[in-house]
Amino acid sequence: MTAVMIRLARVATILAALALMLALPLLALYWLHGGFGVYSVQSDSMRPTITKGDAVVVVRSAARPSTGQVVTYRDPAKAGLTVSHRLIADNDTTIITKGDANVTSDRPVPYESVVGTVRARIPHLGLLVDTLRQPAGLICMVYIPACLLAWMEIRHLARTISPPTYVLYR
Repeated sequence: MTAVMIRLARVATILAALALMLALPLLALYWLHGGFGVYSVQSDSMRPTITKGDAVVVVRSAARPSTGQVVTYRDPAKAGLTVSHRLIADNDTTIITKGDANVTSDRPVPYESVVGTVRARIPHLGLLVDTLRQPAGLICMVYIPACLLAWMEIRHLARTISPPTYVLYR
């Protein structure tokens, strides 16, 4: 009886670990939503500083960014698009940015569109984030491995748990 309980506890632990593995990214995104944001880089406009496929950590702050910092802003001309470029000039109401690899600067952007300043670059993480945002990527990289792990553990338990033996007395 004790061996069965140990095996059941092992299954429960594995299932709890799988649930935690699925919940941690959601909890991390919730926590980061308060003062941080992680954005996937979609172009090489900031090459060599930031390259396509990287992820950037953007910190939201009440302080104004200074010239030379890389800022992330919402493009007023294209809804839903965020841009991370180097700040080259600003005044009280607008900022002007330029990608390191670009020849010309961007058009002026209202200061209210600034999301924050880029504080860190994580190479290649943007590729993983973009893949996980797609249904096929989520299935291939999360759900299938989790199901395979659970299936292998159940198979292992089925092989190791022996049926109870009964002794008949005459």
